[in-house]
Amino acid sequence: MIRRDKTTHLFLVIIFWAFLSSIGLAEVLDRIVAIVNDDVVTYSELSDKLVPTLQRMQLDPRLSENQEKIYTVTQSLLDLMINQKLAEKEIERLKVKVSEQEVAAALAKTKQDNFMTQNDLERMLKAKGMTVKDYQQEIKEEILKAKLLNSEIKAKIVIPEEKIKDYYQKNKEQFEGQNQVGIKHIFIGIPENATAATKQAARKKAEIVLDKLRAGADFTKMAGEYSDAPTAREGGDLGLVREEDMSAEMKNAVSKLKKGEPSDILETATGLQILMVTKRSDSQQKSFEDVRDTIHEKLYREELKQRYDIWLKGLKDKSYIKIIL
Repeated sequence: MIRRDKTTHLFLVIIFWAFLSSIGLAEVLDRIVAIVNDDVVTYSELSDKLVPTLQRMQLDPRLSENQEKIYTVTQSLLDLMINQKLAEKEIERLKVKVSEQEVAAALAKTKQDNFMTQNDLERMLKAKGMTVKDYQQEIKEEILKAKLLNSEIKAKIVIPEEKIKDYYQKNKEQFEGQNQVGIKHIFIGIPENATAATKQAARKKAEIVLDKLRAGADFTKMAGEYSDAPTAREGGDLGLVREEDMSAEMKNAVSKLKKGEPSDILETATGLQILMVTKRSDSQQKSFEDVRDTIHEKLYREELKQRYDIWLKGLKDKSYIKIIL
């Protein structure tokens, strides 16, 4: 049974104090925000998850138009934390454990199934606002869910081969080949309100760099020495870029380049850049055998989530939960 005691004024005070605490302008005031059987969720626990979430979503609690969205986000986070408390108690009761080796093996399999290097994985996670540590925790929780279900319902999840093949046939567009280009760049930044003299100096710098490259200078070393981009320490390496993800200007410039040849100076909204193609990858439609394990993993996770949600609902129905917001 779940009871909710909603006090809007108190909720707004909590959120505002969370924001002030995050910028160092207030002491944290701790209190109980939910009771879960014989356990509790505290304000500080909720705040630790809420503040970075609001920052990522760019929701300022001081603005009245954000209050409804913030309340919804807060309730969702609190529900997740309640679910975690319930699951943790069951994990403790059933003595379910996941070793570091199991997490490492699952992570390695994910990279292998998706043909990803460690750098590819880190770039993908960064785009999602996650770290490798966050992803490892996510994997650990997935394994725990599977073990919990196996202990509780005594049945392993089996994905029939026909279901995997059916998914492949109905979603072939997901596995179409994509043209990718390995690119390095040297970026010369220009401030937004730069003077004509500053712009001219940036252009002159780019021209000097281009002249040296055309004279045979090593692109990687030149990027490390002259580029203003964070990729400078990696020799300007942007990795493999899909043609569909390129701007029209970049795509046009890259299409004319031979491998190892520097481009002309390109103007961007934030500065100037010089490109170099390191390799081209024209992949074909992936066969069923190529993606079978990836599809199996996707369907397995969906089935796991569905069964876990059903199991968790049953657990909630037997529990005493009181939300005080």
